[in-house]
Formats: sequence, C-alpha cells, structure tokens
Amino acid sequence: MTAWTAGQHPASGLLRWQDTNSKGRVIMGRFGLKINKLMQALESQGEIYMLDRRQVWSDKLHKKVQSLTLSKSVPTEEYNRNNPKPKSTHSERVKVVELTTFSEVEIVLALAAKWKQVTRNGRRVKSNTC
Repeated sequence: MTAWTAGQHPASGLLRWQDTNSKGRVIMGRFGLKINKLMQALESQGEIYMLDRRQVWSDKLHKKVQSLTLSKSVPTEEYNRNNPKPKSTHSERVKVVELTTFSEVEIVLALAAKWKQVTRNGRRVKSNTC
C-alpha cells in the first residue's frame, strides 16, 4: 500500500510518496524493523540510541545516497566526566555519535554488539549495586 504522508494535495510539493503497511506505518528499509527492535530492546535496558537518516550526494556514484548515523543519548554529567571539553547545556542528555555509515547491515551489527554487551546471550546482566 502506498500513500501520501499528509492529507494535502500532492501538487503543493510539501508531500512525499511513501510505502506504508496495512496499519499506515511507513516502511523503512530492508532492515528497518530489526533496527527498531534492537533499539527498543536496548532502551528497555536503559541504553537510548537514535538513528538519523540523511540524503547526501556521492561523488563516486554520482547520485544521492542515504547516510545513517547511530547516536547514543547519555546524561550530560556522564559526558562531561568522560570528555576533556565539557558541554554547557541546559538539557539533561547529550547526543553522542557512535557510527556513521551507508549500510543498514552495519547499524544492525553495531546494535547487536551493544545488545551482547548489555546482556549475556539474551539474559539480563545483574548489576552489582549496593
């Protein structure tokens, strides 16, 4: 099923044609669902990741390609503690770029590696807090 992203007339130029599933959700890439599930699983463990998709021009291919940036949201205090240049911001969290690539497969592999660090073979790692 395909649909316009908003209820306006397509001649306005403000709309994009996108593929949607039966529930009206936008179908991402081939690995988009796996990426979302891994990010949700990591978020349930307290690790917040964000994915930015941008179109950039490739001089090598002579066409537009999609650039994927995987970022992690960390508390500002933790970021300032670990970095020599502290950020002075009023927000509680800071966005730190983990990986920039053109391949969704690399994003899936990076998120799977993070999931293995957070858990052991799918089992939650017990934290030793007193």
